[in-house]
Amino acid sequence: MTITANAAQSDYHFTGWTVVSGGVTLANATDSTTTFTMPDKVVEVKGNYAINIYTITAATGSSGAVSPQGNITVNHGDSKKFNFTANEGYHIKDVTVDGSSIGTATSYTFDNVTANHTISVTLLALSATKLRFSRFGKILWACPFFVPRTFTAANALQMKLFVHIFVNRGFA
Repeated sequence: MTITANAAQSDYHFTGWTVVSGGVTLANATDSTTTFTMPDKVVEVKGNYAINIYTITAATGSSGAVSPQGNITVNHGDSKKFNFTANEGYHIKDVTVDGSSIGTATSYTFDNVTANHTISVTLLALSATKLRFSRFGKILWACPFFVPRTFTAANALQMKLFVHIFVNRGFA
């Protein structure tokens, strides 16, 4: 006797056969089509299916963390969120999802997963710069201040706001 499993739904796959009753031996219990010798009694054979499982590989260097990290398994259609942090003295330079940059995000969620994915975080060391506040050519105050080596308009705005607050609050 030859038996063939029904086609799996798009989010499942065939995993094998189970002989429920009848004590027959299947020619190949993991193939979707198999054969067995039919005895003179009732035989029940069940086809087994499992949901498709995908892997999201998440990585970062030793200067920070992605959580969760490593090879993370996700069921078909599920979502998975990843969070990124930089160690002290570092900042997130770039986050790459499936080879494409998404910028300097601190988290990313894969929604409705239907394939394998990769996510990686690139971190960059901050460099120390000395901020000096002076009035009429005389240095009133100086301190080390960490700024990203990649100086962007957003970083410049943050620094300008810090200086503005510092000076206008009477610290200099």
